Amino acid sequence: MSYAISKYQKTEWGLHLLFWVFIFTAVNVSWQQNWFDPSIRTNTPAPLAVLIFPFLFYAHAYWAIPTHLANQKWLSYGFSLLLIFVGPELLRLSYYALALNRPLETELFSRDSFLFGSLNIAWIAFIFSLVYRLFIDKVVVAHAEKPTTPKVEQGIGSTSVLSEKESQKLMDALALLMNEKQLFLNSDLKLGTLSDHIGIPEKKLSTLLNHNMSTSFSDYVNGYRVDYFLKEIDKGKLDHLSISGLMNECGFSSKATFYRAFKKVKGCTPTEWLKSQQ
Repeated sequence: MSYAISKYQKTEWGLHLLFWVFIFTAVNVSWQQNWFDPSIRTNTPAPLAVLIFPFLFYAHAYWAIPTHLANQKWLSYGFSLLLIFVGPELLRLSYYALALNRPLETELFSRDSFLFGSLNIAWIAFIFSLVYRLFIDKVVVAHAEKPTTPKVEQGIGSTSVLSEKESQKLMDALALLMNEKQLFLNSDLKLGTLSDHIGIPEKKLSTLLNHNMSTSFSDYVNGYRVDYFLKEIDKGKLDHLSISGLMNECGFSSKATFYRAFKKVKGCTPTEWLKSQQ
């Protein structure tokens, strides 16, 4: 199974890295002063809060939201919020309260508290990560996965028309290739890669899918991925994998794409389908 990193993912990670480098160098933080005494830094945030912020952001954006919120697991999502934002901070403040011999309430509402401090790190991380995740899933990924119909040129050498015999031969070869080599398990599979495997120009493959098979490349590939997902469920894969984990094994790199493809094939969400099978 291939776990190739797409160009989009590389670009996204690169932008994230540049963003955090900018934040850590531009934010008004005195890195040398005492990290735990607000009286020393009256107008700057705690260095520890700045370092903790990315961990809160990514834990919520890349674990809690896609794993629990996207699956409408409200109870487990609520627990994940406590695990990310509340639990560790209560442990940290409890330790400080014992070490400094001060009431926990004093630490909880102190300026350096991530929950109720003058710079509310937990709340800011929650809002920013939620908006970011929704933007990525609803705008960026949805736009990238939106099927487009290529403009077909007419005239000499045009691939706008494939004979019934040729199209059937290509469809059989394509189905055999997908079933035997299971190229759809590669989340980075592209139209050009598939055309290279079948040995025809990319334009001809596009014509075959759009005009002869009345589908798009993404719908065709995702159909195989959904079918594979259902077969793996029959094998008991969900006994030790979450829906998200099995989704990734089937070649889906995005929760939004997976849910959209599954609903197109089965007419309901994966969660609804699983409930109907019980």
